[in-house]
Amino acid sequence: FKIRSEDVTFLNYWFRHVWATIDPIYPSVIIALTILEIDFLTLFRSTYPVAIGMFLSGIIFIRGYVGNVRGTRDFHGLVYIFPVLMVITLTLLGLDIMYSLLISTTTIYVFRKPSLDEITSILKRVVNIRILALLIGLIFYKDLIVFTDSASELLRELEVLNVPLPIIAFVLSFLIGFATGIETGYSAIALPLLLPFTGVGDSVIPKNLMLVFGSGLLGVMFSPLHLCLILTSEYYSSDLGIVYRRFLSLACIVLGVVVCTFYVFNF
Repeated sequence: FKIRSEDVTFLNYWFRHVWATIDPIYPSVIIALTILEIDFLTLFRSTYPVAIGMFLSGIIFIRGYVGNVRGTRDFHGLVYIFPVLMVITLTLLGLDIMYSLLISTTTIYVFRKPSLDEITSILKRVVNIRILALLIGLIFYKDLIVFTDSASELLRELEVLNVPLPIIAFVLSFLIGFATGIETGYSAIALPLLLPFTGVGDSVIPKNLMLVFGSGLLGVMFSPLHLCLILTSEYYSSDLGIVYRRFLSLACIVLGVVVCTFYVFNF
């Protein structure tokens, strides 16, 4: 397609993360649903502006390539995204995510008809004690923070510096995302600390939750520890400095969408 390696790296890196705030099977989303004690629709209504900002800014970037791309257009591969779309669609329609996953998995089984050996191999990879222990640990972590009121105390201490609470929430989520380099970082560590800001259950404040998710994701995307960025850059032998410059311009657009949505629209 005659696209320079830095641009291919950026396109791969950017568009694989546009769904990070609204995909019901994204680990950070699942963790957020557990910590905030809300359903997926509530989270979706809170965080969709971030996804829209990322998607539209990405489209702006690739528009210069659309007329230049020449090659065979084969859409048969799109059938493999059908199970993911099924989960998202059913969940958006209000079905519990567990049932959505069950229906999607059953559909795959009916059409793919995996052998017993394949199913056994899949189960061995799926049953991961470390992940289960992580989820249980996160629930304890969140409940301990709530029980000790340490999150509220932390925010009160920071407010003494006369820094507005939204800025504190934005910076804290961004820094944790940047330091960890993974989406589960800001959802597992920052969210419990910011529960007084985002709210819990029926008291969740959509624009506050959007701000925390948006800043956390931007922090992760900027992080030099992010494996998606490191491995993609190595694969395409690209210059990370150029990739970061590409990213910076689009990140500013997303940041503008997040800030404007937070301050201008009361949703």
